[in-house]
Amino acid sequence: MNMKNQNTKDSDNEMDLGKLLKILINSKKIIIASALLTSLIAFIYTNEKEPLYQSKTLIEIGSYEVNNTQIELIESSLSLIKDLKIEINYKQQLDLKFYSIQDKLIEISYVSPSPKFNNDIIQDVVLYIENKHSNTLVKIEDSFSKKIK
Repeated sequence: MNMKNQNTKDSDNEMDLGKLLKILINSKKIIIASALLTSLIAFIYTNEKEPLYQSKTLIEIGSYEVNNTQIELIESSLSLIKDLKIEINYKQQLDLKFYSIQDKLIEISYVSPSPKFNNDIIQDVVLYIENKHSNTLVKIEDSFSKKIK
C-alpha cells in the first residue's frame, strides 16, 4: 500500500513535456502578437518623444595684475553665478545651470529641443559676461589712473 501511494504521488507531480510543448505551440499566436504589440508601442514612444540636446561651455573668469605681483579675479565665480541667475534665468525665463569650478571657472549648461537655440543662448551668456567684465576692467583702469594722477 505504501508503494502504490508513492507511485501515484510521483505521477501526479510529473509533467508531460509533450503536453507542455503542445500548449506553447498552440499559444504561439498570443506570444507573437504580444511581442509585436510591445515592440510597436516602444517604437511609437521613441519616435514621438522629442529629442533633447544639451550644450555646455566652460568660461574662465578674467583676471588682472595688481602691483605686478598679485593676480586678482575680475569677479568671483559665485557673484557672477548670482548675477547670471538673475539676468538670464529670472529676467529671460530660461533654465540654465551654472557650476563653479575652483572659483576661477564656470560651467554653463542648457538643455532644449534645438541645438541652434542652445548655441544662441550660450553665446548670449558669454557675450553678457564679456561686456560685464570689460566694463569692470574699464572701471578698474579708471580708478588706477586716478590714483596715479
